[in-house]
Amino acid sequence: MSQKKVYLAVDLGAGSGRVLAGEFDGRRIELHEINRFENIPVQLPSGWHWNITGLYQNILEGLKLAAETYADVAVSIGVDTWGVDYGLFDKDGRLLGLPYQYRDNRTDGIMEKVFEKTSKEKIYNTTGIQFIFFNTLFQLYSELVQKNPALEQAEDLLFMPDIIGYWLTGQKTQERSIVSTSQLYDPKLGDWDFELIKTLGLPAKLFKKISDPGEALGVLSSHIAEYTGLKDVQVITVAGHDTGSAVAAVPSQAETPAYLSSGSWSLLGLGVMSSSFLWRGLLARQKDGMPLALACFGSAITAVIPLLYAGTAGILISAFGFGAVFFMGPAAVTALSKHNLPAVLWSGSIALYTTGFAIGQTLGPIGAGMIADWLGSLDGALVAGSIVLGLASITSILQRRFRQA
Repeated sequence: MSQKKVYLAVDLGAGSGRVLAGEFDGRRIELHEINRFENIPVQLPSGWHWNITGLYQNILEGLKLAAETYADVAVSIGVDTWGVDYGLFDKDGRLLGLPYQYRDNRTDGIMEKVFEKTSKEKIYNTTGIQFIFFNTLFQLYSELVQKNPALEQAEDLLFMPDIIGYWLTGQKTQERSIVSTSQLYDPKLGDWDFELIKTLGLPAKLFKKISDPGEALGVLSSHIAEYTGLKDVQVITVAGHDTGSAVAAVPSQAETPAYLSSGSWSLLGLGVMSSSFLWRGLLARQKDGMPLALACFGSAITAVIPLLYAGTAGILISAFGFGAVFFMGPAAVTALSKHNLPAVLWSGSIALYTTGFAIGQTLGPIGAGMIADWLGSLDGALVAGSIVLGLASITSILQRRFRQA
């Protein structure tokens, strides 16, 4: 046991929850269920709520049981839950009432009221989220419309996994995967959709800096460590949305694993990188401008193939070769942006490339024609184009990670 590391997981679903231990010996993971408990919503005069305090107590009991076996080898704890639901906290960190259950009827008719403020098309184009009456967007707007005093008093909004993390460590966060279920998140900017938040009149102070999966939230608070018997154990902000964690943990070494994730919902999909199969591995390994440099260099070589192999064969080889590397360009720029730029600059950098690409596609043939007319031969135009692409390749090699001041 002393040679193994153990990672504890809290997995809360809409019907049940559990605490698990994952034993890792450097090659193999073994999962052990520590405890399992029901998650039963409660109906109060104010509506349907989650018994979050009961869930928390069950979690503590699970961690306490885990410590009996794994106290000396436990490394960290991660928490995931279902999406969209949240709790509001005042300036002193006190929970302002039990979180509402997502099927509570306080959102009846709210979707239509939101669409009076802004269009469905604008919301979808920004967030990319399916319209469902219980999305965080509509839950929060219902609280605004119904003048819930908790919304006015709230200083923080924490989603369900973030509530558990806060109570375990005393540290607050809003993790990206769970935030993405809210329909208030702009994946292109990698941040909250503050324009939509302002349009709806939601309190902007509730929407804080977003954390990423894998970041350390904090060590268990001293009273939690004493109660559970787990000392110096870190809580990590894993993918707080249970579906995100499930897909990330698909037990496959395939490059494009198929998965079926079933809970309250069932999702069938493929885990893929947004690039061609031919150079996906290269894009994943290379963090600098090398993939884009190779794309430009490949284009430069294929541009002059007709000079080396005259006739139909040379033209066909050039066309197929140019086509193969041509489509690597957008994928290489996307990878370069996401590897090396802050999320807020991704869309701008890709848009700038797209604009430059469109200008090049327009002016390139015109320039090539002018060079051919001036030299009286197409050969010179092909060489000139190859030189330009070669210079672009050199420029791409020089690209390095953006450093923020």
